[in-house]
Amino acid sequence: MNETSIAIRSIGVHLPDERRPNSWWREDIVAGWRDRRRQNPFRGKQEDEVSRSPGTRFALEAMSKLEDDLFFGVKERPIRPTSMRSSEMEVAAAREAITRAQIDPQEIDLLLTTSQGPDTLLVANAALVHKRLGLKEDCISTGIDAVCNGFSQQLLFADALVRTGKVRTALLVQSSIVRAVFKPNDPMSPLFGDAATAVVVRACKQGDGLLGMYHVTDGSQYDSLQVGNPNGHWFDAVPQIYVGDKAVSRRVAVELAEMIARIGLSALKNAGVRPEDVDFLATHQGAGWLRSCAQQLMGATNAKHSDTFPWTGTVGPSNVPLCLAMGEREGILKTGDIVAACTGGAGATLAGWVLRWGTAP
Repeated sequence: MNETSIAIRSIGVHLPDERRPNSWWREDIVAGWRDRRRQNPFRGKQEDEVSRSPGTRFALEAMSKLEDDLFFGVKERPIRPTSMRSSEMEVAAAREAITRAQIDPQEIDLLLTTSQGPDTLLVANAALVHKRLGLKEDCISTGIDAVCNGFSQQLLFADALVRTGKVRTALLVQSSIVRAVFKPNDPMSPLFGDAATAVVVRACKQGDGLLGMYHVTDGSQYDSLQVGNPNGHWFDAVPQIYVGDKAVSRRVAVELAEMIARIGLSALKNAGVRPEDVDFLATHQGAGWLRSCAQQLMGATNAKHSDTFPWTGTVGPSNVPLCLAMGEREGILKTGDIVAACTGGAGATLAGWVLRWGTAP
């Protein structure tokens, strides 16, 4: 077999049992959010934004429909036990992925982790996950620091290493517990849930699996969502989540659907696939309207989808793997389907990729 790329063999998922409904937040806290939203400096200033592009207009129209929803369309979200670390969730998801792939853990040549909330700040979770899974000594293990764009970058590096012949089977692990950094009265706190996913990918023949990718870096978005200390180095105070520049954050919000659509179209072009031939579309779940707006802008009119945002909130690098897992388990993502996916991470890096589903040996 001429092994020149990778295909997804299986996906494992770990979602904590606790589900936090919107009623968990006290009425006085929600009332405070409502007052803050009325004082938003961007309210009533959408005319200039609307004139920028069709994508911005679509996004603003979608956002306006949720203007009175202080939970942004999220109904509930999974919450990990306080004592559970992200590495534990990652191991649980990885074990499920390995079982579903029907492989021996000793077959894994590469382990990549993206932990949005690692166990420690200094060391990636990869080595600990490697130990707990009992992977072989010469399995290459490291972390990929790309926030919500982590899975796409993991695919990129796994594909490159497979092409060298040094790797045949890779385990790509993602998790998010960044919700824990929020204070309960933060108006953004309802948007986030806790989750872990793991994806087994294997070498495949040319024309199967991964068909094309497109990656972008935009440092002008760097000062949007941050975790650290807004008044100095992160180690000078207890780290908190904050928006570094509200204007940058607003621009990212209204332009994200258009950016994702543009990157998705570039990936489709690289793969030689027409938008109307996409069978399933998975995007970053940063907002309830994001996938539908991006899909409209891409012209992927025939694509099915499985959005998770309403019942998980955003779960960082696990967003797209979770959408794929749910699509397969719901029976709407089938062997041979053309899948397009678009992801983006704060900082910012973004990526789109296209693959043929279910073709891993």
